[in-house]
Amino acid sequence: MVGLSIESFESFMKKVYAKYNKNPLGWKVLISNDEKGFPTVMFFSREEVWELKLDSLYKPNPICVGTNFTNPGEKSTQKFQSPNYGFRPVENDKAKIILESLLKEKTPTNVVKEILEKEPKSLEDIEERKMVLHGPIIHSPKLPLISEQQVDLDIKLRSELQKILWNRGIGSMYS
Repeated sequence: MVGLSIESFESFMKKVYAKYNKNPLGWKVLISNDEKGFPTVMFFSREEVWELKLDSLYKPNPICVGTNFTNPGEKSTQKFQSPNYGFRPVENDKAKIILESLLKEKTPTNVVKEILEKEPKSLEDIEERKMVLHGPIIHSPKLPLISEQQVDLDIKLRSELQKILWNRGIGSMYS
């Protein structure tokens, strides 16, 4: 396990996307709240899991702490019955269907399903002017049990985030 990392949300995400870009296949992303209500984002690749604990999902620069650890096995991502996470280019005709459907407040289910059946691509492999479908991101009411290592890590991340919040004088807002 890599040590806990206290850094900006942007910096953490750059590290995750650098790993994603090396191999965009087999990723899952989960968002949940831990037992104390802190938003937690988990990125699962075939090799490792990245866990990021935030003070809020709803502000531009959340206070966060995170780390990564070796993925305890392919079974950890098989728990989630969803297409793999990633970036998929969308052809102009399909983008038009999606946009028109959204304007009519309808969900273009068939088109989205067709796009999600494609393999995700690295960000470098997607043409700059293409529309991109990003996701899916799984929202779960409870963090999944991946391993004992992950349970311990989650407690350490929450504790570290709470220390940061108290040191900044805003800890009472999260109690």
